[in-house]
This record gives sequence, structure tokens and C-alpha cells, in this order.
Amino acid sequence: MIVIDPFIEDPEPGPSEDADMIAVAAKLIPVQVNQARLNAQDFVQIQREDVYSRFMIMPKRKDKAGSPVIGKRALATGELGAFGGFFCRDFRHHDYLLGRRNAQRFLQAAFTLPQDNSLFAGGRWTDKNNGEFADPQPSADGTHLQIIPLCNHLNPRNGEPQPKWPVGAYRERRDEIAKLIAARVNKMSKLARSAIASSFARVEKSDATLVDRIKSKGFELAARAWLAVGWWGTRGAIIRRIGKSIDDAMTRIDGM
Repeated sequence: MIVIDPFIEDPEPGPSEDADMIAVAAKLIPVQVNQARLNAQDFVQIQREDVYSRFMIMPKRKDKAGSPVIGKRALATGELGAFGGFFCRDFRHHDYLLGRRNAQRFLQAAFTLPQDNSLFAGGRWTDKNNGEFADPQPSADGTHLQIIPLCNHLNPRNGEPQPKWPVGAYRERRDEIAKLIAARVNKMSKLARSAIASSFARVEKSDATLVDRIKSKGFELAARAWLAVGWWGTRGAIIRRIGKSIDDAMTRIDGM
């Protein structure tokens, strides 16, 4: 079994002090999502070095200090619930190249078996094969060989280079994205007004009495007025809130 988990992360501890219901629920939701992504028993077996029936491929790179980074923090598209890739092509391009590098490294050094495994017995592998398709970093139990050999140009000893982290790539599109967000927010207002009109129009077409129709029209006008005034007052706040969330996410990406 090969598990692909782009968002593998160390578990976060729960609240260290008394917390209200909302805070507890906010911690429980990610737990349920993670449990749906990966069976805990499989995860335990993946971590054991003597188990060769479970393997995992995940995003992995080195940060500016040369320290390994895995999971969401290794991806340029990992912010905003993995929605960040929609804001910048450079983010998607980086993660594509990183995925190619990680896939090569997985086949080269993770998806392997000990050299004495029966898969390599019976003369199926020559001494030359053993040298070409060995994990360049021997494990504690000896040399491991690739289950799916990387042949010819696919098996460079240094592997695919790590792509350059796209620092500042979003800045060029910031003003364009801000205009698109404002346009989408305004579109939501029009859709809401249209939905209200359609809802009350069904009453006018029904067999309702004149009094009911007058009441329905009054409620419709009140709802339209409330939506217009309320939307006018909150539209700017909504746009600023969305823009700030995106800017904060892009700042975190630049600092990774």
C-alpha cells in the first residue's frame, strides 16, 4: 500500500487550559479530517523500519536554513486550505517540480526492500543491477534495492534539483486579485437579491389572498432594503477581511 499525503503534519496538542465549546470544536474538526485521510494503524506501520507493506510519499524540501520541511509547509500551494495555488501560477509550478523530485526520491530511497529479499533472488538481478539500483543511503539493516528501478537518465545519483522557492511571486498579482475579489463579492449581492425576488414571486403566482400578497410584497421590499443597507455597510469590511487573509497567507509563504 502506497499512501500519498500532501498534508502530513505532526499532531497539535489540545487546549492546555479551560476552553469554550467553539475552541474545542475548532480543534476537533481537523482531527476528524485527519482521521478520514489516513488510518492510524497504517500510519504506525509506515513509521516502522521493519515493515515493508506500507509506504508513504509526501511533500518534502529544505528551507532557507537547510532544515527539512514536510507536509503543508513544504508546498507553496498549502496555505488557505490548499487554495493558495489559485492565486499564483508560480506556486503551482514550484509544487509540480517538487512533486517530481519527491516522487523520484521516493522510488530511489523509500520504495525499497532489503537486498536479501526474494524479489531480487534467483539471478534476476546482477551485481551491476545491485550497484545501479541501490539506495545511496544504506539503512541499519543493510543495503536496500529499488522495487521499481530508476533506469538510465531517471537515476541520477544527485536526483532532481530542489525548485527555487517562489518568494514574492504573488506581489505582481495582488492588485488584480483584489479587483477580482471585489467583483465576486458584488456578484454575491446580486445573486442574493435575485433569490429574494424569486422566492416572493412564487407567492404572487399562487392562489394566495390579496392580503397575503400585500404582506408578501411588503416583506420583499423590507428584505431588499435590509440587504441593500446591510450590504452597503459590510461590503468593504468583507473585501478587506478576505484581502487580509490572503495577504497574511502570502507573507507566511514568503517567510518559509
